[in-house]
This record gives sequence, structure tokens and C-alpha cells, in this order.
Amino acid sequence: MLCVCLVVLLSLTFIRPAIAETELEAAQNEVELTAQNYEAAQKKYDDIQTEIEANEKRLKELQDKLPQLQNDAGKVIHTAYKMGRDTPNLISVLLTADNFSDFLSTMHQLEVMQGKYMKTINELNATQEELNEKTETLSKQKEEAKKTLDEAQAALEAATNARVQAQKKADEKQAAEKADAEAAIRDAESASGKSFTPANSDTSIAVEVPRGSSSGSVDWSVGRSAFISTWTSRINSYLAGSPMAGTGQAFAEAAWDAGVDPRWSPAIATIESTKGRYVPYGNSNNAWGWTAVGGGFRRFGSFSEGARAHVYYLGRVYGTTLTPSAAKTYVGTSHWSYWYSSVLAQMEQM
Repeated sequence: MLCVCLVVLLSLTFIRPAIAETELEAAQNEVELTAQNYEAAQKKYDDIQTEIEANEKRLKELQDKLPQLQNDAGKVIHTAYKMGRDTPNLISVLLTADNFSDFLSTMHQLEVMQGKYMKTINELNATQEELNEKTETLSKQKEEAKKTLDEAQAALEAATNARVQAQKKADEKQAAEKADAEAAIRDAESASGKSFTPANSDTSIAVEVPRGSSSGSVDWSVGRSAFISTWTSRINSYLAGSPMAGTGQAFAEAAWDAGVDPRWSPAIATIESTKGRYVPYGNSNNAWGWTAVGGGFRRFGSFSEGARAHVYYLGRVYGTTLTPSAAKTYVGTSHWSYWYSSVLAQMEQM
């Protein structure tokens, strides 16, 4: 019987986030966020480094080109200057020219070449100055990017370590829950045939032990519409003939929206009020033994209203599905194992 019950325990596992984010989920989300920040910081650092290398390459090309240009320009300037100062050379150029027009053309070419070289040199010098300024700017940007990268890496390492600790804590909690679940079912098996009274109920009920189920786990992959349609039908069948008949849609919609096992709240209603037959004050529509702040019990306009509120309450306070720790909190330590086993047995009937 215990092995069969453990199979049932596993069948209650499903994948969908609860309303309240768990510590492990929060740690994982932090790892993912810090990893994204680190990747962005690394990319920015690499981009700046690539830009620096391209800038240095252009600087080297300029530095390689300038000396020759300066040398060529110097020769032209020297020639023009010498011709302008040295009358014999000027006369020699004039005499060797075919005509005066050629002489003027030669002098004009020297002037043009001189201007061209000077313009090119000035442009290269301006570009070099611009690149030098860019080098300084990129150097500062690189320092800032390196600082951001180091901070992002430290944050990622811290988040990863926190994730490891959260996983360890979750594993320990899961192991403890499993041990408590096994102990609860053993207690229920030993108390088979006996009755107990839930903490917030005046009605005694028989202790139930899960017998196995073909319902399997909750399938969240089908989409909202199919999920609600399926579970509305299954829960309505489960509650048929009771005061809560026809409330399946309220349970199913709330379960999907809250990420809570749709079987959980209806099963609690069975254990706490025999599916709504015995409720506080006789007309409170409170099928869950749900106490009110300040004392007494909560009231609802209908069972459907109560169902929606209760499912959201379970997700917000207790988690996604039935666990020993949730049972202990819901009903207290007295007879929690009977309550846990009986709720689980009801859940497998859906």
C-alpha cells in the first residue's frame, strides 16, 4: 500500500508557477538576470576593445604614411623656395623652357604640388589628432566597461552561489516533505477504519488512505481553454449530488489563473464540510473550514465565490499543491497526518 501511495504522491507533481514565487525560483531568476547583465557587459567591453584595435590600426597607418609625405612635401617646398631665392636657377628654368608659357606652367605646377602636399599633411595631422583624442576617450570607456564587467561578474557569482544554497535548501525541504508524507500515510494506514475531526469542523470523518489513481498528474501544457474544460467536467462529476454541484468551472478557472492543483480545494471541501453539506452558520457557503480574521468563519455569497477565493488563498499562502507542511499549517499538528492522507485520497478520485 505504501508504494502505491508514493506513486500517488508523485502524480501530484506538476509544472506551473504558484502565485507566490519560491525562494528557489527567485534565486534562479536572479541568476538569469545577472547572467544577462554579465553578457551585456562582456559584449560592451569586447566592442570597445575592437574599436580600440581598429583605432590603433588607423593610427599606425597614418604614422607610416606621414614621414614619406612630409619628405616629399619638403622637397617640393625646398625646390620652390630655392627657385624663388636663387636668380641663376630661376633664369636656368626660364632658358630651358620652350617658351615663357612653359616656364609659367612649371612654376604653377610647383605651387600646386606644394599646396596639395600641405593640404594632405594638414588633413592627416588633423585625423591623427582626432584619433589620438578618440584613443583617450576609448581608454576611459574601457576602464568604465571593465569596472561594470567586474561588478557584473561578481553579481553573477553571488547569484550562482545563492542559487546553489537555495537548491540545497529546497532539496532538504523536499526530502523532509517526502519523509513526512510517508509517515503520514503509515499513520493513516494504522488508523484505517477510525475517525477524526478536522480542526475547524464539528463533523467527524473516517480516515482515508490513498489507493492509487489513473488520473495522473495535472497537465498544464494543454492551454487555458482545454484545461478549464477538462477540469470543470472532472470536478463537476466529483461534486455531483452535493450542495457544491456545478462549481467545477469556478475551481478550474481559479486553479489555472493561480497555478494551483485544481483537485486540492475541492478535496479540502470534502474533508472539512462533506462537499458543502455542513458549513459554518448553516449558510456561509464556506466549505473549507476557513476562519476569518478576528475569529469566526468567512462567509461567501455562493460556493463558486468561495471556491475562487479559496484557490487563490491556497496558492498565495500554501503553494501549488498538497504537502505535509501545508497540511500542518492548515489544520495544525493535531491529526495533520490523517487530514493529509484523507485529502490526498480525495484528490486521486478526480
